[in-house]
Amino acid sequence: MFVLECCGQRDVAVDILRWSASISSETLGSYSPVTATLGFMVDIASRVSEYDHAKLESIYQESVAQWGKTAPSTLTARYHIAWQLALRPTMAYEAWNVLEPLIDDCQKSLGHSHVQTVTCRATSARVLFHMGKNDEAARVMRSTVETLYSTYGKTHPCYLEARARHAIFLTKLGPAYDPGGEFYSVAVEQTGILGLENKKTKSTARVLGGLT
Repeated sequence: MFVLECCGQRDVAVDILRWSASISSETLGSYSPVTATLGFMVDIASRVSEYDHAKLESIYQESVAQWGKTAPSTLTARYHIAWQLALRPTMAYEAWNVLEPLIDDCQKSLGHSHVQTVTCRATSARVLFHMGKNDEAARVMRSTVETLYSTYGKTHPCYLEARARHAIFLTKLGPAYDPGGEFYSVAVEQTGILGLENKKTKSTARVLGGLT
């Protein structure tokens, strides 16, 4: 799903998630935490605006009971709680209280460069920004981009997407962080790899146009 999103293929990702949720419901039951998690991921990818915190907490607790606190499915369920909290700047400290130990658990259980670990770190940068810790937020995001570079290489769509998000993040921190050059470099790379008509390329170009 992560790779499809980075390649500008969100519609394909949503279709796969819906198919997976349907299979999970048939085999594991509609009340399985796996089925519920997949359903939540469909909602995220489909841009549903409201998310039930109590339901996410319930999914997490069921995952802990079935597989343990550090199982991959449980780590994903815990991340969804943090992600939902991170949507609201006023809940930044609550989100950080979930993310800080979660990042450590992900690194120990899944590895430093695993997609779930990287995603947690990227979300933590946004949370740190909402906590007023701009320099630390920028450092965490830059470190996340470097991890993707060492994992995938400089021309991989996932690395380019991370760089684009990093540049967007820098625009929120203020003009002193000078994101324009980063946007331009990403736009050139995305055009060569994904094509000029790709959704990700166009998105980067639109943001760049707004800066110039």
